[in-house]
Amino acid sequence: MQYKIDNDEKFLILNEDYYIEFDRLTEPDWFKHLAGKTWVDMKQLFWAFVRAYGCANLPVTKEFFKNFKEAYMVYADEQFYELVYNLGVRGDITPRKTLQKLEFLEESKIIENILEEQKQLHKILN
Repeated sequence: MQYKIDNDEKFLILNEDYYIEFDRLTEPDWFKHLAGKTWVDMKQLFWAFVRAYGCANLPVTKEFFKNFKEAYMVYADEQFYELVYNLGVRGDITPRKTLQKLEFLEESKIIENILEEQKQLHKILN
């Protein structure tokens, strides 16, 4: 993800085509909204907003950190789910029986399936 700050027009620009006006930077839902975008890198987003706040002469507040952390946790949770789901689907664990078909399962169920599969394989090999 790239970002730049347009001090003349008063915009934070993400990926060259996503504009956020300086006077809207403090809206509390930005981080959660942007965390759901596939092109967003949350670490870069953090620094983009910190720098934009500075350019807009806005103080970084406790609410800023609270909102970012909540969004980051959702983002991290979604990223972790994607890793676990892909491990279950790609066949990196063999034999490949964890998911019979592509389906949405809770993260804990996918992990249980993977662990059970490994346990069964261990029994077969020993």
